[in-house]
Amino acid sequence: MPLRRWLVPLLLGAAGLAPTPVTPADSSPSAEVSRALREALAHVERVDQRVEILGRLAYDPQVDPALRKHAGELFRREAVSSAVALERLFPKAPPEWQAWILDLYRENWSALGRGVSTWRREMVRLGLESGDAAVRLAAARLGATRPIPRITHPMIDAAVEHPELQQAAILCLGVNRDPKGLRWALDVAARHGGRWRESLLFAVSQIGAGARLRLLEALDDTDPSRVTVALEALLLVAGDDDIPRLHAWLIDHGSAVPDLATRVRRTIAEIEAGSRERVLLEEPELLFDPPR
Repeated sequence: MPLRRWLVPLLLGAAGLAPTPVTPADSSPSAEVSRALREALAHVERVDQRVEILGRLAYDPQVDPALRKHAGELFRREAVSSAVALERLFPKAPPEWQAWILDLYRENWSALGRGVSTWRREMVRLGLESGDAAVRLAAARLGATRPIPRITHPMIDAAVEHPELQQAAILCLGVNRDPKGLRWALDVAARHGGRWRESLLFAVSQIGAGARLRLLEALDDTDPSRVTVALEALLLVAGDDDIPRLHAWLIDHGSAVPDLATRVRRTIAEIEAGSRERVLLEEPELLFDPPR
């Protein structure tokens, strides 16, 4: 069967518009495959259908290798034009394509991340639960750097199971301005310090006043390292109502931590003088080595 005659119904079948024939075993010359694929795609008017068809052809092992190669090249170029198609393709895509789709979202967020999509959150959740490490890391990179509603709990769940994702989950709290995971993040930051502490401070600076309640609760903790990290974070967002607690900390602990006590006194003075400005910290570099 000539290439154009079998490729057109193949594409229409992938779009659900006609039965899909079996790909012929005899491989056609590369240029002919590329030309026939482009001509066949001209019959598919909707962008989302075209992208979905290319994606299916690109990762289906039963498709002729030459056709898979050219479909993959076109898919990589056109994928950014349809978030809907990518979200439909993601669950059944092989791991290497899932990781690629997640990274594509992160790198082209202005085009693919517009609006609210339940499927987008589901795509990241599935990525975090993947048995493939590369897919998990790609999902964590996306969740740590782009705002996705209701993704913070799946990020924390994944970080509990896979410690190398802990920093990403803490950053996710800040990107989504979600204070609900701060108790867990405080524990991690107090235990490991370093970039985990830096990530907590970044997250609190992004969350703002909404973080105060959980930070104030942590000041009553019996773990000195947890209290110290909570206080450092509170100094970023403290307001008039927090001055009594800051004075109480100075009385109870100030002499033992003179450098931090100086910062507390400076913050109190700025609040009382009305010169306190909101502090927004720069996001630290995201790494995936597990804490030791």
